[in-house]
Amino acid sequence: MQFSYNNENIYAMQNDSVIAKANFTIKDNTMFINHVLVEKAYRGQGVAHKLMLEIIKYSKNKNLLIKPICKYAQMFFKHNSKYSYLLND
Repeated sequence: MQFSYNNENIYAMQNDSVIAKANFTIKDNTMFINHVLVEKAYRGQGVAHKLMLEIIKYSKNKNLLIKPICKYAQMFFKHNSKYSYLLND
């Protein structure tokens, strides 16, 4: 799986096809995770989890805090408390 970026999206790619997308906005040194979407054929395979790890990597590289807006991102941080130091509550 590879990852691709544009202004407000991170894409998970497989065989040159988008299989998942995370939409975000950045304001005041905080990355707001608005949506995490995985194509139906790839759900339940850990794709969203890998995408969240890529979001974390991106936020660290840019020195951004994270504010999870969508339900999946909120649940990810609830179940992965080792990343709570990145949250902007």
